[in-house]
Amino acid sequence: LTYTQSSNTWGCNTISGGTGGTIMRVSSNVSSTDNLNWADVTGLTFSVSPSINYSFSCELSYTTAVSTTALQLSINGPASPTAMRYTVQTGTTVTAMSNASQTAYNTVTNPATGGGATALPVRVAGTLENGSNSGTLAIRLRTEISASAVTVLRGSWCIFY
Repeated sequence: LTYTQSSNTWGCNTISGGTGGTIMRVSSNVSSTDNLNWADVTGLTFSVSPSINYSFSCELSYTTAVSTTALQLSINGPASPTAMRYTVQTGTTVTAMSNASQTAYNTVTNPATGGGATALPVRVAGTLENGSNSGTLAIRLRTEISASAVTVLRGSWCIFY
């Protein structure tokens, strides 16, 4: 984000060959009761081009069926990235956070427990140095415990740039 004083305007610049920022939002709650298979969070997917570097930052809210079921989050994208790194900060109670980092697609980054009926925050941020394949960068979810629902709430969002 840049500010141009002479015209009193704000704007987005191209970063590392990427595009200006694109904000994606969750328009309705996205739930999962599957603890084996990842599912894309509807609304939080972004098309990426070959040989371009991207960054992303997401602010999510979530609930779970019970406080002993954790939300599992990951990302997925095109095959054979040059590099990929991201962090996940998950609220486990209204006063506690769990921090995790990852360098692989479809890999668990969740706290041991957490959640419940009270909406809690999640922050996901990272970079994708895309290789020679085009495709889709996606925020993904699943539940820690089979048949125990986890839900990413509508209004959650990501900026991809």
